[in-house]
Amino acid sequence: MALKKFEKKKNPDAGFASAREMSGVAIGSAADLTPERQEMIPVQLIAFHEENDYRNIECGEEDLDRLADAIDKQGFLGSLIVTERPSRDPEQAGKRYVLLSGERRLRAVGRLMQRGDDYKTRFASLPCTVKSGFSADPERRRAEEMLILDSANLNTRGGIGGIKDKKFVTRVRRRYMENLMFLYGMSELEAGKRLKEDSGHADDRSVDRDRQLFAQLVPELYQFIYLEENDLSKNDSIRLSALTPQEQGILLQALRELQQKKQALGEKYDQLFRMLRRDALQQAELPEGPERLQGVKDAAEKAETAVVLQCRPKPDQKPAKPALVDSARGQSYVAALDKAEKTLRKLGKNKKDLAAMRIYEQNRAWAETSLREQLLTIQNLTAQLLKDLEEG
Repeated sequence: MALKKFEKKKNPDAGFASAREMSGVAIGSAADLTPERQEMIPVQLIAFHEENDYRNIECGEEDLDRLADAIDKQGFLGSLIVTERPSRDPEQAGKRYVLLSGERRLRAVGRLMQRGDDYKTRFASLPCTVKSGFSADPERRRAEEMLILDSANLNTRGGIGGIKDKKFVTRVRRRYMENLMFLYGMSELEAGKRLKEDSGHADDRSVDRDRQLFAQLVPELYQFIYLEENDLSKNDSIRLSALTPQEQGILLQALRELQQKKQALGEKYDQLFRMLRRDALQQAELPEGPERLQGVKDAAEKAETAVVLQCRPKPDQKPAKPALVDSARGQSYVAALDKAEKTLRKLGKNKKDLAAMRIYEQNRAWAETSLREQLLTIQNLTAQLLKDLEEG
């Protein structure tokens, strides 16, 4: 009930779907809720959808080549599903239609066109179903488009179980259900049931487990694991869901700190991540209580301290002494000059010797070169000789 109140507050003008409307909302028929027309559209006017995250899921180069060969032999079967609007992708500016379903086929056609002009002529235009009647509200329109996009992909890729990346599947399920709740006022239970039934997996308990997982993870940790770049698996998230919200928050802070410093840590990142993951999972296996809370705090603090130590500036290293030349004569000269340089430095720090040197200089004849100038000359010659010896 609280969820419905939230959705109503979020979309006060949307209202709630009737039972008849909800019965029509299905993975296979969601796209049928909007008006449509059939057209042959030039390929150069069709842009890929900006948020199609199915793009690289189990669709490698070899898969596209096989699909291209099949289209070459059998022709372009079915039709693409598009919506007429400008692409938001700057690289696809100027294209009038955005693809909602059929990206693999469109990419395969692109590969065929690279084989010669005959293919460019043959596949210059493709059959398309143009969807219209979308909401004028940008947020609702995005949800309507993603609902169609998810509907097509979850069906054509072997259903929910056809994608091996379970973390990706969980994320897509959640998005699909949230769009159903947002657009049609369904409860979470109703959206989950509709997802299972319309995908042909009415008895798929993993959908219910995903809903339970979403409820047990704090939203920030769920987003970190499923929507951001990280090294945690779905199985890790299931085990970590046993932690309390406070414990999850403590762990999340350490995970974010580690992830943000990944580049600076370099090779040390993997070691620190495995350490934090191991400690966190060990704590998740313990019964809830003060000892487990302290254990989570200790694991987080240990990881954060290690990150600080690894990323702190290294102390300035003393400059390496110039390498000695190979010849014995060169080594003797360098040794003698090095000794003279040390003597000069010692004189520069000894006030008594400097005072004696000044008195000596004052008593010398004006025509003679002063001791200070002689020492300076020796120092310059020392530096020049070291440079000459290094250059060979």
